[in-house]
Amino acid sequence: MQESSDLSDWLDLAEPLEDRAIALPANGSQRFYRVLSLAAVPALGEYIGQLRVAEGEFGVPLARHRLKSIWDCYYPEGSSEERSALGLFSKLMVRLEILEGTERSVMTAPLRDLPNGTMTHTEKSIRVTWSRGGGDAQRDYTLDLSFRYDVSQQRSKINLSDPSYKLRCRYAVPQLHVDQSGELGTIREDEVELVEIADNSNAPAWWQRKLAVSRGGVSVNGSYEIGVPNIEGGPAFIFKTPLLTQWGQTRITGLTSEAIELKSRFSQSYFPFHHNFVETLYLEPALEPGISDGILAELREQNIRFIVPTEPTAFPNSESTLQVIGFDDTIRSLE
Repeated sequence: MQESSDLSDWLDLAEPLEDRAIALPANGSQRFYRVLSLAAVPALGEYIGQLRVAEGEFGVPLARHRLKSIWDCYYPEGSSEERSALGLFSKLMVRLEILEGTERSVMTAPLRDLPNGTMTHTEKSIRVTWSRGGGDAQRDYTLDLSFRYDVSQQRSKINLSDPSYKLRCRYAVPQLHVDQSGELGTIREDEVELVEIADNSNAPAWWQRKLAVSRGGVSVNGSYEIGVPNIEGGPAFIFKTPLLTQWGQTRITGLTSEAIELKSRFSQSYFPFHHNFVETLYLEPALEPGISDGILAELREQNIRFIVPTEPTAFPNSESTLQVIGFDDTIRSLE
């Protein structure tokens, strides 16, 4: 199901339903609803692995936040293992959970059949394009997979981590941009990498991270884990700046009458400096499932959309910073 207030911009109302009935609350404002599809969710076979946005040293901070996505990958039900990359990715089934604006959308479909989608290939690459929304909410996506070998070549094994992945999105309207120096501007296209995270069961102790920043009567305390991606079927042997692997909890006090607690992967983004010497979090409480309307109202009254703590974890004599970004796309420091 999708909803709209103007018949132009449409947002998913909920995850796909498994029956043909839904009860919707009346909210007193004008709303239109439509059924996006009555197609059955395709049956999934053997699980292959998960791709997610790489939250590491390189790239644009808010790009990884806007394109935050989880790609659970499967063979189609009844399908056997493929011996070529083109064969595998032509059949690949994905359960894609992706942030679109302030809503999370969930789609389950063959990779080549995402909404309005196409799949093309060259000798060493595969490209998938699709689009979502309409009007000012339209997003045009491109996923590029680049290989070291011929995608039609028969191989003994094809790994989910064989290609490098670049996900790009072109927006109908400009989006907020934060550059490497922290300056604000706008951007019309985002690009991120997707990776498969390696098994971190034997991770070194320092990969368990904590951030504690207090400025201007506000405190942010976060916990999270970092690690390395798989590359061509195994953990990266040398990787200078480990990526975020999972969140613990981030607790923010002093901004609102009750503490803000964030646990979701979608409400938090990680941006480290080289070797994780300096770590920055981009926190958007409105994206946290179950957060109270009271907290959101207090944040809006204070013109706070993002909370941005930075801690120089490897430089104990350097000061941490705490900034907020407003709904009016301005940035200010809390002192």
